[in-house]
Amino acid sequence: FINNNYFTSKDLNRLRRRAAPHTREEEMLVFGTYRLHGEVLEIAAAQAVHAMMSHGISQPLVDTAVSYNNTNEIKALVSRYPNILIGTKLRKASQVEQDLQKEKQNYGSNLYRALLHKHMPVSAYLILVQAKAAGQIKEVGISNYSAQEIRNLVAALKALDQAGELPIALSDAIPDVCQNEFHPFLQTTVPQVCKELGIRFEAHSVH
Repeated sequence: FINNNYFTSKDLNRLRRRAAPHTREEEMLVFGTYRLHGEVLEIAAAQAVHAMMSHGISQPLVDTAVSYNNTNEIKALVSRYPNILIGTKLRKASQVEQDLQKEKQNYGSNLYRALLHKHMPVSAYLILVQAKAAGQIKEVGISNYSAQEIRNLVAALKALDQAGELPIALSDAIPDVCQNEFHPFLQTTVPQVCKELGIRFEAHSVH
């Protein structure tokens, strides 16, 4: 996950040919746009997309969020590179459905995934699952969840599956990805829990 950080040709070569769709076990290289706006975002994103495409990543994934307030810049990037994929994050539990539909309008078929930006009720997560079942997005996930919150979500999904109340198979309803802060100075068991539960862990750093 790239967020205001430089990455090397070695990184790109290691991840070359990683084109969507991805599996939970695959590594992914994602360009994050947190705190990026205007010309800085335009230049940085163009450089990242060009670098990834030149190293065999045919459909680069660009990560944004409703709260980032950079929709216009991301839409311009989609117009410039129509093959890129967009991942978004939804922050308000009461507006998940409305915000998801708005993001779908913003990015159309380029919207590849949607994550809950913070811990929310299972009912909010199920809105994402419904969208995946309907073919509106390819991946669903969570962000900024603790290890216990991840376990609780998966347990709730298993209970719903046993009751026959999931719109898709349990394996497809479980989060495809968990995007959390991760660096050498942060002690967390989230990556291990994700591995145990078959969820792809995606690290970001905040600085």
